[in-house]
Amino acid sequence: MNRTVWRRAICLWLTAWAGLAQATGPAAFRYVQDVSDATVAAPRAVAVALDEEAWAELDERTADLRLFDDAGTPVPYLLRRATDWRAQSVPTPVRARVADLKTLEANAIEILLELKENEPPADRLTIETPLKNFERRVSVQGKAADGDWESLVEDALVYDYARFMDVRQTEIALPRNRARRLRVAIADVTDEQRSALARMTRRRGAAGESVEESYDVTRRPFRIDRIALVAFRQAERAQAERRRVWPIAGFETKPDAKTGETVVEIAMNRVPVGELTLRVADDNFFRDATVEVPARSEGREVWRPVASGRLHRVRLGGQERESLTLSFSERRAERFRIRVRNNDNPPLTVEGAEAKGPVYEAVFVAEPDRNYRLHYGATGLRAPVYDMAAILSAAGAKATPVVLEAGPRRDNPLWEGRTDASWVWLQSRTFFFAAVAAALAALTVGIALAMRRADAEL
Repeated sequence: MNRTVWRRAICLWLTAWAGLAQATGPAAFRYVQDVSDATVAAPRAVAVALDEEAWAELDERTADLRLFDDAGTPVPYLLRRATDWRAQSVPTPVRARVADLKTLEANAIEILLELKENEPPADRLTIETPLKNFERRVSVQGKAADGDWESLVEDALVYDYARFMDVRQTEIALPRNRARRLRVAIADVTDEQRSALARMTRRRGAAGESVEESYDVTRRPFRIDRIALVAFRQAERAQAERRRVWPIAGFETKPDAKTGETVVEIAMNRVPVGELTLRVADDNFFRDATVEVPARSEGREVWRPVASGRLHRVRLGGQERESLTLSFSERRAERFRIRVRNNDNPPLTVEGAEAKGPVYEAVFVAEPDRNYRLHYGATGLRAPVYDMAAILSAAGAKATPVVLEAGPRRDNPLWEGRTDASWVWLQSRTFFFAAVAAALAALTVGIALAMRRADAEL
């Protein structure tokens, strides 16, 4: 084969791959963010967190995120969820024995607990009982080894409302103390339960007909299986996912008279969200709720559920309990919707919402005398594949990155006004295999021609 032909073919290949490099160079991206103070004295790991400005423009798979130095050279990075080292409180059982139990006046009992040797003071007390549908008042006193009896808890309420809903509270938090002995007083240990069935007797007399109702009443003692004590100790620091509250772009609430629901719509900037918390003005409610996100189906927008849960707040009888957060797997969406089912209850007054989600950071190795910029805002690109995860894993704890911030988002002055999509096909797997096949075919033809020439010369 003519050498000139081969040279031209090689030039065409080099031109194609140069075009590919140009397509993913700094000029292909619409937005940039400077990495603040990225200069280092020696090579070291650096982490920069993505903010809401970056998330608003990144594509769904963050495939268009790139990092370049000030010379326009691409820099390998690892995009990961950020973590923090935090101390954790770990519950530890506290061993104790029942030293005494006696009845008191006014239908009450008192239980004396003695902590075993070397056991820490208790931080929480749990009354374990098989009973349902009850309400009891509990008071706790404590006595240190060298002290007098002092009140720790007065008239705490333990309850089970199973006949209405699956709501149960049998734990009592204790204040910080040094008590080695605890006196637990429980009021109204015996209650009366009326049978669910009634006997009705109809009588007729001169004054007319009368109906009498009668019930069976059962006296029920408050059965206690045991009283469990727990102390909380500070564990070694452990890695925990870093989460943050993301700003909300818009909020609207409206009743749906057709379904009897309160509909809450929350606008976001496509940041990663994993939980939504409502600010509710009302007290004493239990409502089922569903979180939905928009999706496309047959060319139109539909709302699809991603999570459901129960919102509640109880402020009654000296007790305060609430849960107004709905958690779900991480989502990026411009809008979220929460449907709160009111049934026949008055609609809730929802005054606002809070969105929380994980923090993602780009980790890379910074070199001395270099500045770095995040680039994004391109379409049709595949996600880059780097070996930064393996490098950081091999370096271990010594590669803990320095955390830096990204500057404000700005327009890329080098942007060409388009994402040179004509070169995107060069990055596809189809092109790769087609190129390999073409190269093998060219090699085969070249070998065949060389062999034919050799035979002719012989």
